[in-house]
Amino acid sequence: MKIHYPVLVFAAVMLSACGGGGGGSSSNTASNMPETPETSASRTNFGAAPDTLNLDPNTVDPYLKDSNASNVYEDAIQGAATAIPRFGSITQSSNVDAQGLTTDHATGSFDGNTATITVTRADGSSFSFGEAFPAYWGPRDFTQAYLRKWAVSSHDSGRRSYHSRTLDDGSYHADYVGVSWNSANTNEYAVWGYWLRSDGPFFEPGVAFEIGAFNDGPTMDPANPPTLPESGTATYTGEGQGIYHHQYGPGPEYGEYAGAIEIGQYVVPYEVTVDFGQSSIEVCGNCGTPSEYFGLWGDGRKTDGTFYRFDAVPTAYRLEGTATVNSDGSFRSQQVTLTNPDKPVTSFEGSMGGLLSNVPDASGNPEGLAGTNGGTYTHAGGESGSFVGTFGAVLSP
Repeated sequence: MKIHYPVLVFAAVMLSACGGGGGGSSSNTASNMPETPETSASRTNFGAAPDTLNLDPNTVDPYLKDSNASNVYEDAIQGAATAIPRFGSITQSSNVDAQGLTTDHATGSFDGNTATITVTRADGSSFSFGEAFPAYWGPRDFTQAYLRKWAVSSHDSGRRSYHSRTLDDGSYHADYVGVSWNSANTNEYAVWGYWLRSDGPFFEPGVAFEIGAFNDGPTMDPANPPTLPESGTATYTGEGQGIYHHQYGPGPEYGEYAGAIEIGQYVVPYEVTVDFGQSSIEVCGNCGTPSEYFGLWGDGRKTDGTFYRFDAVPTAYRLEGTATVNSDGSFRSQQVTLTNPDKPVTSFEGSMGGLLSNVPDASGNPEGLAGTNGGTYTHAGGESGSFVGTFGAVLSP
């Protein structure tokens, strides 16, 4: 089995050693959850990609050969992909209870200079990550146009960065962190992103993985919910991103990709419609802007050390979900579908959840929303994959 990696922070992690939500905390149940049931897309470097890595094939090969470790990684991302998001902050991760509800609780803070995220597990243990740690890539300031895609329209500053590091016990951690804030009042902030963590050296037999996505910030806090309009609709546009695991089928039609596993990051546009009179929300990821389909950032390296582009993955996935909006502005659902016009999806299981902002615009509509989502899918011929990520959106002009 071959494992192909786009060159981004997670590739650096594996090969070298190996968007604002709610604050506070609250109890969660899986009640009221509904039962679950691409035109070739261009790949664009959305924003600026990390620099290409110069990797030593002698370092790469041991990890490419360890299919057992890749299976453990696949189990973790599948668990996170179908987990029911937890509120307090919005957290969706591979650690779940018997009902599939996320048991991790990610909280983000921003002191005006540095964003820090702490993930607390069900057993009380925790770990932290964020901008205090050396960045593999970034920090890179957001443009004003990019800030307008996330959940708080009053924020005028922001940046993103990727981090990866080996811990003292040999474990490995990688994450993406986005943060935005109001420069006139840095207590108005949002923090979002995702993490990947191993409990030992990457891709050694028996190593376990934890994967998750989160949104946090004071404008989306179940303890301080929005006052929702009693009627009318509002449309929101924004962006989502996360991590994926894609395995190609074993047949000869896949050529050099046959049986290969690809791990990377995606970046997609989002469109969301909220009907306040019906207390309903419709979320659509990868809709409306063809040039921003799943982005693969960079080249991959074959086992012989040569490079190639990732041209085989069917990128035109369209994720759609519906949910009831509760009186506190929260929504959560497993009524999620995934389609791809280039390659029919034969089965899919997913979930999504999020919160509406407690900051209204002049007309009384929440100015933004944020959430997490994910899913696992199959295609004919043995091709399959999983993804989990975060999204945010602001009122459309």
